[in-house]
Amino acid sequence: MAAFHQHSDHVLVGAGCFGASTALYLKKMFPQKSVTLIDRTPFPNPSAAAHDLNKIIPAEYEDKVYMKLALEAQSLWRSDPVLKPYYHEMGILFVGIPGPGITIVENYKAVRESSPATLIEPEEAKAKFDGIYRDAPWDKLGVTGCTWNPSAGWGEAENA
Repeated sequence: MAAFHQHSDHVLVGAGCFGASTALYLKKMFPQKSVTLIDRTPFPNPSAAAHDLNKIIPAEYEDKVYMKLALEAQSLWRSDPVLKPYYHEMGILFVGIPGPGITIVENYKAVRESSPATLIEPEEAKAKFDGIYRDAPWDKLGVTGCTWNPSAGWGEAENA
């Protein structure tokens, strides 16, 4: 068991995704301050909510506040030397109805002036992905629109 410091400028309990990233942020912002991170297991905790092989890191939210936060997170995944090796930009496709996609595109334009996300027809989405969805019964499921964003990605959560 690691020694606990009698004095610490910041003490964080829980070394999961939020605790570990908060500790990293605090050390980057205030390198002269001490940060103590406490968890019930050695890091990383295999029972932590974010401890798995990977996580999709989307910014396609109908709520602008969530979108702004997610875009900040994506920016860090793309640029931070610790996270960058574990971020993979592969794109994301949402299948459903046009309404949410329209809101997402409008939110991108409001937040960033342009949108990497576009609305595409279900048949175009089926063709775009080399037949993966060729036999998907989208018409029977009420699918009338898709939202495609080629700039979305995923992160190797366990490694990061």
